[in-house]
Amino acid sequence: MTELFNNWLFIFPIFFLIYWFSLRWIRVNNILLFLFGVLIYSWGNIERGVLLVMLTVIDFLLVKYIYPVKNFRKAALFTGIFINLIIWLFFKYFYIGNQMIETFSFPIGISFYMLRKISYLVDNYRKPGNLLCDFIEYGLFVSFFPQILSGPIEKPDAFLHQIQNRRTIQLKNCIDAAQLIILGLVKKIVIADNLGLIVDRVFRLDHPERLIVVSGSLGFALEVYSDFSGYTDISRGISSLLGIQTAKNFNKPYFAFTPSEFWNRWHITFTQWLRNYIFFPLRRMCLKVFSKKIPLISDLFPLLITMVSSGIWHGNGITFLVWGIYHGLLIFFYRLSGLDRSRQNQNPVMKGIKWAAMFVFTLFGWTIFRAPDMMWFFRVIFSNQWGFSDYALIVSLSIISMIFMYALPLILLRMVELSEKAEQITKPIFYAAAIILLVIFSESGMQDFVYFDY
Repeated sequence: MTELFNNWLFIFPIFFLIYWFSLRWIRVNNILLFLFGVLIYSWGNIERGVLLVMLTVIDFLLVKYIYPVKNFRKAALFTGIFINLIIWLFFKYFYIGNQMIETFSFPIGISFYMLRKISYLVDNYRKPGNLLCDFIEYGLFVSFFPQILSGPIEKPDAFLHQIQNRRTIQLKNCIDAAQLIILGLVKKIVIADNLGLIVDRVFRLDHPERLIVVSGSLGFALEVYSDFSGYTDISRGISSLLGIQTAKNFNKPYFAFTPSEFWNRWHITFTQWLRNYIFFPLRRMCLKVFSKKIPLISDLFPLLITMVSSGIWHGNGITFLVWGIYHGLLIFFYRLSGLDRSRQNQNPVMKGIKWAAMFVFTLFGWTIFRAPDMMWFFRVIFSNQWGFSDYALIVSLSIISMIFMYALPLILLRMVELSEKAEQITKPIFYAAAIILLVIFSESGMQDFVYFDY
């Protein structure tokens, strides 16, 4: 898919010129965006685009013509959700490894646009008439090209409200957008792609010492953050050039003190989706059925189902399932023990301990997530040596030093953001240096984004 964008680089400027020229006509803008999104998504494999349009048509017809019939509203809702889920499950679990099916291209991004479509179906059911739109507008919501492959997962009402009103493009928006795109490319090309080479080598070892695995997990934590948040930055930058403001998906997740805070900072739109469409409905159902007499069920069950759903959404391996269960139990333990309470009036030492503990728990989770399989993970945990010998120690320190080197752009950016009065001077210098880094590292090309596979 990255090659697709590379081949289309000369088309984008032409599209943007036409789009900006037609800003006074909202309808024309929306048609252009819808058709361009479907065209990009279908490029090289028409089946992807056909599937996308077909599923979009089904949703729209259900909401437009079946929802208004009171006796069939609930049936229409479950039908729409069932169709979307069954198509997603088919490609997620039965596509890979089936040679007959694999003659068709895997619909990249289906895990993301499936969530957008379900949120539209549910929100229309909950609040009839609040999300009025025509087919082009709904099709644009699903196929919006900066987001269709890896999000963010926009809320229907927020997105539809923007595309139903005239957009304006201001110079400040263009400058901010350019900075986001540059930063996203640096995160991806300079940091994530280079760390990925190191991390892959660590997790391909059969019997790595634990110290090497720890350093590899640290590298993966930075890799997956840089890769995914880099895509989000690029997506937000392109959206801003179109006059559409999209959701922020990351907010310094590794500064979190508790698991709940981590998920409020990491993949924010996905966390909100899980909370609104899985956790809260399950929680209300459990409280209604069991009241608060059985807190283990009313508190733990919705949490575990939500986090298991997160794991299943990310991949079909057992490691993803265990990763989801791990985070569900971790959140429950913090709540049960009171560790997730406010940090106000806590001394700096206690805050430092809480942050360090949460960061270790996060790295442990990433180790499960990135492990080739659970047998490999259990060997590392229970059988392999710590590796404080000369060889393993040298390898681990080398990996950590390279992680620090590639993390320098993020560290410098944080220093620029904290400089306040000097930011007007330091920010242009930072982005000038970032462009130089991109010129140097772009020779090696750009790998596909990690979340294209989820």
